[in-house]
Amino acid sequence: MATESAKLLRSVLSGSVAPLLKAKGFKRSGNNWTRQCGEAFQCVSVQTHSAGWAFTINLDVFYPALYELLGWIPVPTVSGMCGTRIGSLIPSNLDIWWGVGDGSPAHGSEAVELLESYGLPYLERHLDPRQCANDTMAGSYRAAYLIIAGHFDDARGVLAAAQSRLLDDRLTEEELEHRASEVESIEGVLRRAGLRE
Repeated sequence: MATESAKLLRSVLSGSVAPLLKAKGFKRSGNNWTRQCGEAFQCVSVQTHSAGWAFTINLDVFYPALYELLGWIPVPTVSGMCGTRIGSLIPSNLDIWWGVGDGSPAHGSEAVELLESYGLPYLERHLDPRQCANDTMAGSYRAAYLIIAGHFDDARGVLAAAQSRLLDDRLTEEELEHRASEVESIEGVLRRAGLRE
């Protein structure tokens, strides 16, 4: 049986976020919406506060090929590595939570405005895997996104850069182990893509 806060949240979402995303071609499953765009899936997830009286929005772009290149089999259904929370996209860069109040869809009106102005454009930009590569710090993910984008030489360049960082004689043993592990992960991505023996 749904709690009172869950019922109110459902009411807020049904009158605000849900119609917007449905009109844009997203399919709903609980508090998650997905839309396939070519080889990628765009995801909008509503996260509730622990007590359930407030919510925020998480955005993600999921490339199944990323997981295959990373060697993560089986590939998760829809769980991305290129995502953010809506608050990080707005000029104030504040974490935003909206209260469900009395369940009125008006409580979701700002969420809809921010989704239209910042969230959906973010998802569209990240349909270019190069944008995901630019947004990640992990070398293996960067190389994989570049391979998905067809930028094979750039992916090889990620490996070369990681290998050159191993030559830093100021590294502690722990840092050296971490960087060696990163090189090994990137080599695995290139190998799975057929770009390295």
